[in-house]
Amino acid sequence: IRSHKISTLYSTNSFVFSLCSNSEGNAILSGHGDRSIYIYSFDDNGGGPSHSKIIVHSAIPYALSWGGDNIVAAGNDQIVTFYGTDGDVIKEFDYSNENSTFHGEFQSAAFNPSGDTVVLGNFDAIATYNFDIKSHNWHEIEIKTIKNLYSITCLGWKYDGSRLAVGSFAGALDLFDACVRRHQYKRKFEFTY
Repeated sequence: IRSHKISTLYSTNSFVFSLCSNSEGNAILSGHGDRSIYIYSFDDNGGGPSHSKIIVHSAIPYALSWGGDNIVAAGNDQIVTFYGTDGDVIKEFDYSNENSTFHGEFQSAAFNPSGDTVVLGNFDAIATYNFDIKSHNWHEIEIKTIKNLYSITCLGWKYDGSRLAVGSFAGALDLFDACVRRHQYKRKFEFTY
């Protein structure tokens, strides 16, 4: 920033449709128009920056997010895929049949700060997935349909994971409270789980 110089991290022959970083902030993922997902690491244990293609997704990854050791990607084929950081498929949810709840493409995704819950935005719908530690697998928790919300273009969690901000194509910005339960202690304190 001080020198006002621009440098190219890496280049491909395909548009960038999505971009996200890991929780440590030392690496990024980029989703491209040729369905590829690249990883760029700023510091590879003292070896300097590096980049490589790790995934070729089933569609253009419009919705891309990275939480802990998991990557989620989804697009216009209505397939949500969870990957490991090495690019191996962990779990896939296919909503491409005609009776699906989703009526559009997935456009946004966001992991909570702990990386065990992820939310994906679709047309008038929000899909929530949770990682079960006992079975070491991802499970669909809920698909919340919100009429007239239209396409969900961006999602963001509060730093402590207690709230989820949802931005839509129609210009609305909604804030959802994300908690399992609340408990009041002596009518003075409130505990949120």
